Amino acid sequence: ARPPIATKQTSQPTPPTDGGAKNPRQPPGTCGNLAYAGHQRPRIKHGMPPSVRRLIKGLLWTLLGVVVLFGIAQLIPYGRTHVNPPTIQEPAWDSPRTRELAVRACFNCHSNETKWPWYANVAPFSWVVQFDVEVARDVINFSEWNRKYELAPYSVQSLITGNMPTAKYRMAHPEADLNAEEIRELARGLEATLGHP
Repeated sequence: ARPPIATKQTSQPTPPTDGGAKNPRQPPGTCGNLAYAGHQRPRIKHGMPPSVRRLIKGLLWTLLGVVVLFGIAQLIPYGRTHVNPPTIQEPAWDSPRTRELAVRACFNCHSNETKWPWYANVAPFSWVVQFDVEVARDVINFSEWNRKYELAPYSVQSLITGNMPTAKYRMAHPEADLNAEEIRELARGLEATLGHP
């Protein structure tokens, strides 16, 4: 009798015995073909960096300090007593035109006819305005020409060189920014009115 011929059997995949459990190396909640153990998604950090928080905190404290100092400055009375004494005597102007130009360029500080701006009530700007007016009236006061002013004859030189009116005053008071012809007119008029140095 011929021996039986052995038949070749193909191995069949063994079905999972755990009901289709996932790969044990696969992290929970991930798809097997996208993520595996050791290849987790990068974590996104929320919130601002500590250096930015420190910078913002420093700026806020600085702003608070400025506000506190500004409030304390308002309690200082200097610069709020805006006094315009009466006019005693003016120079003998050589012409009405000279006085007109002097009013525009000089009178707001060098007379008793000061027009106090709104910021003259707000410290520390009020301190600067008050100080400038007081010093200017001591040097030359066109409203109190009953006394002598040693620097009066030098007014023409200050006008021609551009020292008066000052740059900051011309910025705040455009009407005092005379053109070249007006400067020459005022210089001739002041020289005729106040004399030579």
